[in-house]
Amino acid sequence: MNGKPITRSCGECTTCCNTTAVLALNKPEHQWCTHCDIGKGCKIYETRPSGCKDFYCDWLKGVGEEDQRPDKTGIVAFRAGNVKSGGLYCIAEMEHGQLDTPYARRLINKALKLPFVVSCSFVRRRTYLVIPTGAVIHPHITKLMMSGVGYKNADSV
Repeated sequence: MNGKPITRSCGECTTCCNTTAVLALNKPEHQWCTHCDIGKGCKIYETRPSGCKDFYCDWLKGVGEEDQRPDKTGIVAFRAGNVKSGGLYCIAEMEHGQLDTPYARRLINKALKLPFVVSCSFVRRRTYLVIPTGAVIHPHITKLMMSGVGYKNADSV
């Protein structure tokens, strides 16, 4: 777990079970995990892979208002890595168009003030990496950029 301590619980939210890729389960992003009981939780909670055990969205860490839980906004935001190693701030929409909402725009603009590369993951479009001025770019992120993931300089957003 990076950064802030956990201050909330998931409750009925299972949004990350759709938006987030889980390599150990060969689950791509934007597809429901076969182990998810939607709106209830994980059917293999006790034996779930470390990628799931170690995942904490920013809302769980107390970022945002109580009513901005990912299942209510349709957006999951989380940090991967840290500033020194070239962190990534991920923002993924649950359904088409949710990253085009005013809430999402505020979240993206706030994220661009961090020294992280920002990943915006759209359901029906490609994922874009937005690179803020002064961000440290980890070699893994460079590989993503070279693999065809779209990217933009923060000044062009």
